[in-house]
Amino acid sequence: MAITKGVNATAIDTDDPFNFLSAGNLAGTVRVAMDSRACAAGDLNADGDAVILAQVPSSARLTSIVIANDDLDSGTQSSVNVGVYNGAEKFNDTDGSATLYAADAVINENCFASAQNFMQSSQSDGVEVLFKVAARRNAPLQALWEAAGLTSDPGVPLRLAITQTATVSGAQAGDVVMIVNYVTD
Repeated sequence: MAITKGVNATAIDTDDPFNFLSAGNLAGTVRVAMDSRACAAGDLNADGDAVILAQVPSSARLTSIVIANDDLDSGTQSSVNVGVYNGAEKFNDTDGSATLYAADAVINENCFASAQNFMQSSQSDGVEVLFKVAARRNAPLQALWEAAGLTSDPGVPLRLAITQTATVSGAQAGDVVMIVNYVTD
């Protein structure tokens, strides 16, 4: 019989688990960010079009991203990513490149989901997209800034968005809803 333990379960076996666990991994305040957008046919019909639907603290640990939508593609062309954009405040990443991220700039457009086709049909029950990318499944305890690939916490709100990666000739109007659950310290 084999017994294996998760990251938190291993830390709990130590003498003082609270010295080893980051806030938000074992306890914290669960919050929800929700938004909806009535998309016109031209809002998500070209490569690079984006709909920003949630803003959360960069230090948040996400536990769920659910997207519900109407059929926004009368055909089969829509292919979207789900990722992170900067909020309204520009910042420099602290790595050697000191990359400047302008307000509303793309940070990582597909860190949660890549080339997904769920916009091609109605998703009234919602689609969970937090772990669609293997890197997220392999590192579920990361803060949002880490999941986005930043080298340090910028301490500013970051935005979650859906970004179109295809040209959609059969785009049609419809609603999109994003519900994000996350834990803060």
